[in-house]
Amino acid sequence: MTKFNEWKLTHAKTYASSDAEASALAAYASNEAIINEHNGKGSSYELGHNEFSDLTWEQFKAQYVGRFEDNPHNARAKNYKALPAAT
Repeated sequence: MTKFNEWKLTHAKTYASSDAEASALAAYASNEAIINEHNGKGSSYELGHNEFSDLTWEQFKAQYVGRFEDNPHNARAKNYKALPAAT
């Protein structure tokens, strides 16, 4: 639980209820197992925790992946410039 508490401090995470925190801890523990399994294989890259470590893949996908109409997180300004049409 100490790693989870340190992670919460690092990412300024708080939860509305003890049930929400328990769910976040379960997702964190599952992600920790995935990270440890991958990193134990000696691959050319390592995985680690980030600000999304308290989400399951299904939760992450529902919140951050999808079509623009279905996902308000996609409403951010795009990082491109329209070019003039070819003549």
